[in-house]
Amino acid sequence: MDAENELNEINAALNRISRISKEIISMTFCENEKLTAFAIGSELGYSERSIKDLKAEALLEFADVYRDGKLIVTK
Repeated sequence: MDAENELNEINAALNRISRISKEIISMTFCENEKLTAFAIGSELGYSERSIKDLKAEALLEFADVYRDGKLIVTK
């Protein structure tokens, strides 16, 4: 798979998750300047602890929709 197709898959997955999850993932991984949980919380009006919890949920939400759950590993 080439980089352009991969980027399209990532964007498609980001568009299928909740707004807050998309914002947290984008601010953490997709911006030129990666923001800390504290900085993200300050910008979005959440505590640092809440952002850490929401980030964990956001990553699971993303994994569930990216390529129909390809990132989900079960034991």
